[in-house]
Amino acid sequence: TDDYSDVGSSESFKFGVLWDGFLTGTTMKANFGEGFRAPSMDTLYGVTTFSANTAYDYKACAAAGLATTECASKQISTLIVANSQLGAEESEGLTFSVAHDFGSWNDRLEGLNVRFDYYNIKISDAIVSAGTQDVMWTDFIGGALLTNNVQFFDAAGVAGDGSAAGAPVGSGSVGDACPAGATYVKRLGEQDSIYTIRSCANGRIDYVGASYANAGSVEVKGWDLFVNYTRDLGPGVFDVSFDYSNMTDYDTDAYTGSSRTVNNIGFDGVPENRWNLNVGYEWGRFGVIVTNRYIGDYRQSSAPESVGGELTGGLVKAGNTQDEYDTYDIQAYADFDQWGVVSLGMINVSDEDPLTDNGGQNYDAYTGLYDNRGKISYLKWKISF
Repeated sequence: TDDYSDVGSSESFKFGVLWDGFLTGTTMKANFGEGFRAPSMDTLYGVTTFSANTAYDYKACAAAGLATTECASKQISTLIVANSQLGAEESEGLTFSVAHDFGSWNDRLEGLNVRFDYYNIKISDAIVSAGTQDVMWTDFIGGALLTNNVQFFDAAGVAGDGSAAGAPVGSGSVGDACPAGATYVKRLGEQDSIYTIRSCANGRIDYVGASYANAGSVEVKGWDLFVNYTRDLGPGVFDVSFDYSNMTDYDTDAYTGSSRTVNNIGFDGVPENRWNLNVGYEWGRFGVIVTNRYIGDYRQSSAPESVGGELTGGLVKAGNTQDEYDTYDIQAYADFDQWGVVSLGMINVSDEDPLTDNGGQNYDAYTGLYDNRGKISYLKWKISF
């Protein structure tokens, strides 16, 4: 348990089970744990700023008889405030693993080892930035950022930046008519720093309060496969290893606070699978290794999701499909005992360029996914003392 003077206390633990008596040569493992992340000081006590952000007022458009796809953007006065009411975000992690030595079944399979891992990671009450459009979506179709409670203010009750300048002249629920003398209706947020302020005269948005909130959720699921095979072949030892990773789900909120989720797998920069394949042969003091590195494809853009001709706040994959990415490395080495190991090799033999980033978030290429060094030749001499 960790205690914080500003956000309270949170607990974390891990529980694991190991079982190797199920089948000869088989090992099973399972782990479950909980964790947390406390908010940073800037999210709690950062400086308040004002911005005229561009966003869509879908609620006003609907009142005017316009579909969400016909709604034009506008600049909305937004007060961006830190949130001293933030709590810690919490996580749960589950992993399950089965490993088997196939040589225990058949002598011909001696040296073949396979392991399968499954993982499921959930983050709840995630600390997220609730921007102007997130608040506008919540005000239109619902979400976790705003309550159904409203307050009414006269013309002098709201300052020019949207902050409170006087006491409310009434209160009620969403949908209630403005009382006599009221100029603005303020829809209250789950946190004080998040709200909307609309005109009583025409219902259009005048001000938005944007901030950080414990309103996000993330869930990641996937599995990994590890295969290693080693056996004597001729004068030496032949070795193959294959590491494969498949991420099946990467669910996030359609917009901050939304109950609707988007699976980000296959979106720009998020491939579903990747692998590393190593093939090596060693005889005496000499050896050679060839490595193949693969990264799967994904779509290069996204588009707003619509159902029945109306936008939902979510996204769908769009645009062209990014190419799969393959590179090969090769290394030859010699072990001279106390005189060290000499290695001669080449990284990215075919000099594959990193694939371009059409999303525009990572300069010209996805340096987070692809190696941008190009072909590299090297000679190493390593001595251990």
